[in-house]
Amino acid sequence: MNVFINGSTKKLEEPGLSLTDRSYLFGDGVYEVVHIYNGKMFMYDEHMERLDRSLKAVHYSLDIEQVKQQVKTFFQQERPLEASLYLQVSRHAGVRSHWTKDPMDYNIAMWFKPIDMEAIRLKQKNGFPVVTDRDVRWKFRFIKSVSLLANCLSLRKALLQNCNEAILIEDTGEVTEGTSSNVFIVKDNQLITTHEGEHILSGITRKHVIDLAKKDGIEVVERFFSKSELMDADEVFVTNTISEIVPVIKIDDAPIHRGTPGSMTQHLQQMFKDSIS
Repeated sequence: MNVFINGSTKKLEEPGLSLTDRSYLFGDGVYEVVHIYNGKMFMYDEHMERLDRSLKAVHYSLDIEQVKQQVKTFFQQERPLEASLYLQVSRHAGVRSHWTKDPMDYNIAMWFKPIDMEAIRLKQKNGFPVVTDRDVRWKFRFIKSVSLLANCLSLRKALLQNCNEAILIEDTGEVTEGTSSNVFIVKDNQLITTHEGEHILSGITRKHVIDLAKKDGIEVVERFFSKSELMDADEVFVTNTISEIVPVIKIDDAPIHRGTPGSMTQHLQQMFKDSIS
């Protein structure tokens, strides 16, 4: 697999970023993941806009156009068809210190990973079970940061229970999102999802699903909802860039929609599929 680092192509096995890179030392880095369908980057502009927001939020004085130029160069070089682009930007430092004076050099690294769409379509058709877990992440979740230890630990809890995702819940009882997804519930034909803000990452797929639903006349409500509402929902699904829309058929061993994908979820899946064709 080829990796593109600061304008140069390397093999994944070759040495890359320095051990003093701040993403390694402090989790001081941001990233994006873009889905590529049939050789085209889906909602690329929206992903780059979100990356730019993340860069600004962590005070990186890096022009997003410089990042986009490197993406263009690597994309034209590799020409992937069905893949995901992983793109990471981090600060480089010469010594390990909690902070160093600006300006700093920035490392831009990226690679393309093939996607097994057949496996994803099977997951979308059948749905999957999830668990709930306490949300112990930092508060600035709108930044797509590489600091994902809490997410990884919650996902580990899910995997140890033969589940595919963990839905995170604040100590106040409010559902936020999944470890790598946004969460939607359906109740009485109303589509409900947590509103944007510092408490969640504003998913690109989340936004697209909301837009599709509204255009189709589905009532969409963006607000906090509780665990009890989650468990009592008519349907539940999660969204992210790679898996698109996946039905949740069981939460903490309790079946949702009799343990099968619901009709609104399936309808939105079809609209999403039509939008990328």
